[in-house]
Parts: sequence; structure tokens; C-alpha cells
Amino acid sequence: MIRPAQILVHPAWLLSLGVLVLNDHVLKAALHSPLTGKLSDFAGLVVAPALLAAVLGVRTLRGWWLAHLAVGAVFTALQLSPAVAGAWSALFAVLGLSWHTVCDPTDLLALPMLVVSAAGFRRALEPRPLRRGVMLLAGGTGLVASIATSPHGIPGAPWIQAEVFVHNATSDAVELHMRPLREGVVLDCEAVMADPAILPVELFDVTTVWEVWSGATLAAQHRWGEECQAVWLESAELDPVIVAWWASDYPERDFKGEYRQQREDLPAGGLRLERADDGSLAIRDVEPRLTWAPRLSDDACPTAPVAERLAWDLMGDGEGVILELTEGADGCVALELDEGDALKRRYLCGVDPLLRPFAAGDTVTWSTERYTDAESVELLVTTPEGLGWSLYLGRNLGGPVELQGSRSDCGPTIEEACGTVAHALDTEVAIDGGAWTPLAHGTVTELGDDLVKVVAHERRIAHDPTCSDDASPTLGFELALLSPVSE
Repeated sequence: MIRPAQILVHPAWLLSLGVLVLNDHVLKAALHSPLTGKLSDFAGLVVAPALLAAVLGVRTLRGWWLAHLAVGAVFTALQLSPAVAGAWSALFAVLGLSWHTVCDPTDLLALPMLVVSAAGFRRALEPRPLRRGVMLLAGGTGLVASIATSPHGIPGAPWIQAEVFVHNATSDAVELHMRPLREGVVLDCEAVMADPAILPVELFDVTTVWEVWSGATLAAQHRWGEECQAVWLESAELDPVIVAWWASDYPERDFKGEYRQQREDLPAGGLRLERADDGSLAIRDVEPRLTWAPRLSDDACPTAPVAERLAWDLMGDGEGVILELTEGADGCVALELDEGDALKRRYLCGVDPLLRPFAAGDTVTWSTERYTDAESVELLVTTPEGLGWSLYLGRNLGGPVELQGSRSDCGPTIEEACGTVAHALDTEVAIDGGAWTPLAHGTVTELGDDLVKVVAHERRIAHDPTCSDDASPTLGFELALLSPVSE
């Protein structure tokens, strides 16, 4: 049997606890360097596992190691997942504790300290008389220090680490609602930063509510490793505001946790929360501009909805004889095929009836290509009389068709369910090296012996592949080409 509570009075554990408390409440304020940012992680991973094992009353070596694994799993999740970090912060906000956790994968460098703790304290686990008062005092201090360590973005902390922050320059505490971008959202940073106001609220994550004290600063949540950043701010008193910035312009650094309201200039990256003469609340930029009022585009050119996009379930290479065709109300056609060894039903969706002049009795041969965000299928259809057609369907793969697009004069379209933001493009096509011809989207056009339809051609500005059925972050274009095949 082991007794983890004994570790709470071990000199090495008490030393780690002292380093943790000293670093968080003295050294960070005095030095605010990268070293102090990591020191708490190393000390905390010595303090936390023994404390967890003691609180849970672990009595076996297996339980001792599991406590270390549990601490490591939570620590890793907090550093890699903004969603987990936000939930962790929100949990303590419910308890009335404004502790904010920021993802920083470089903090995972401290994980070997779990092995140091698990193995280093092994011999000190054998039961012996305890100094209960000292143990309870050390355990209570360790519990608070372990949870509240690394105070990135704590309103009222001596120093905060942030790329961009909000300073409450009013004379009273303000409740602020903050929503970072969802973890899976993909941005075209050049387009987004040209007009961040077009980002819809659907692209942002769950709200974290902060009480920002007068004079205090709050770090704007950002996604680690992303080229551009955006957060959504609002409150009962504040109209929604989008804060957007280039990560390269505002690298994470230390800021003071408090500024003397209106009497002290804020550094670049600071936003001032102020009250106007009429008492209304507003956010003021510190040069250069970081805030934008969300808006909807009033001159958007429509893009093809997901229900009208091309889709097929043909995989690899294959061949079959069409036994029956069935039209569906959803724009799909079902092909009942005799593929030699089995009867199978295959689907083609979004293909205009003019581009599929095949019937029961025809033989279909197909081949496909598939990449991360591009795919195509080519079907060779032969009638019993020997007539043939080639039907090419491509998503970001043009095959025999070249496309070029230019941005139209329209504003972007926003898809409500997932918040996808896209600009429709004016399109020109050339087939097999021929002349460039302008084409309208959604219309079957005759070009020589060929029939071609550009289903969609757009530039995606913002997209969440985890929300939409269409996982392509860029989309680009979709087209269908029907060509006669000579014998």
C-alpha cells in the first residue's frame, strides 16, 4: 500500500510548489519573459499529479501512475484544443473564478516532468506518520496553484500574455462576451483581412463570459499557429464587434494586467473599452485598426447551394450495363447496373438531364481520380448501336477543360447553416486548348460538339469543413462536360 499524501510534505514537492507560487505571483510580474511562462508548467506537472493522487486516496502504484497519466492527458488537451481550454475556463467562470487558459503547444515540453514525478517520488510513497497540519496547508496551496497557474489573460493579473487584448477604461466592471473562431474553420486570410466584417457569427465558437474589472486587461483568445486571427466580442451593453489581426503583426507577448484607464496610452494590440458621453459602451481601436462591425452583404451574387452540387458514389474503375434509371426528387439519378459479379445501384447528383443522354441497355465504363480537395469521374457510355459519349464531372479538376475566373462585382454570399463565406467568380473556359469563352454558372452551353455546364466557380473566404457536407476548404469550381466519342 502507498500513501501519496506523504508527498505533499516532501522537500522536492514543496520546492516545486514554492517555485510555482513564486513564479506566478512574483517572477512573471517582475521579469515577464518566456522563461517564466514555461517555469510554472514544469513545476506544476510535479505538483499536480501527487496532489490528485492524494485527493483521490490512491493506494496502489497503478493508481499512482494513472494519476500522472490523467494530469498529462488534461494538460495536453488544454494546450492543443481551444475548445477544451475554453470549456475549462468556462467551468471555473461558473464557480466565480475568472481563470483563463490559452492553448500553447510549446508548453508540452514540460511533459517529461510527469515521469520525473512518478519515478522520483516512488520511494517516498511508503506509509509513515504524517504532519497533518503541514500536509493540509501544502495540499490546499497546491490545489489553488495547480488550477490557477499560467494566468494568461486573467482580468486583473499583473501581466498577461496575448497577441491582442481589451482594456477596460471605464470606472466600473464590465461583463464581456468573447467568441473565438471554431477550431476547424479555414480562412482565406488575404480576403478576410481585407474585410473582416463579412465573417458571420456561425463561424465562431461558444461564448465565454468575462467580468473585466475597471482598469484590467483581457487577452483576446486566438488559435495557435494560424496566420490570421479573429474573435467576436459583444455584451448586453455592447453591439457585436469583430476583432481581426495578422498573427505576424502581433506576436504573443507580455502586457500589463492593468492600465491607468484614460491616463495611460496602450501599446499596439490594445483595445480600449470606453463609455461615450451618453453612457453607451464602445470599443476604441489603438492604431492600426483592429475592430469591425459585422455586416451582411447587400449585393451578393448567388452561389450554387450544396443541394445542387455535383456528387457521385462511383469509386475507382468499373464497368456495368444499365438495367434501369430512376429520377429522384433531390436531383439525383439512380443507375441500376449489372456489373458482372453483382447488381449494384449507383448515383449521380446535380447532373443536368441534357448532360446524361443514356438509357437502359447502355454500357458504362468509369474511372475516377481523388485528391485532398479535388476529385473527378469520367464515364464512357456506349449504346447497343455503338454510339458513345464521354461525361466528365470534376470538382477542382478540369480534365479537358481549362477554367479561369475573376472576381465579380458582387459581394460575398453567406451560407446560413455553417457560415461559409464565398465570392462567386466570373468564368471563362477553354476545351482542349481552344478559345476562351465566357460562361454563366448553372447553364448548359454548347461549345462546338460539346455541352458544358459550370455548376459553381467561387473563391471561398471562410469555411468550416467539419460543419458542411462539402469538406473542401477552397472548393474552386465544379463542372460537367459531355462530349461525343467517335468509333
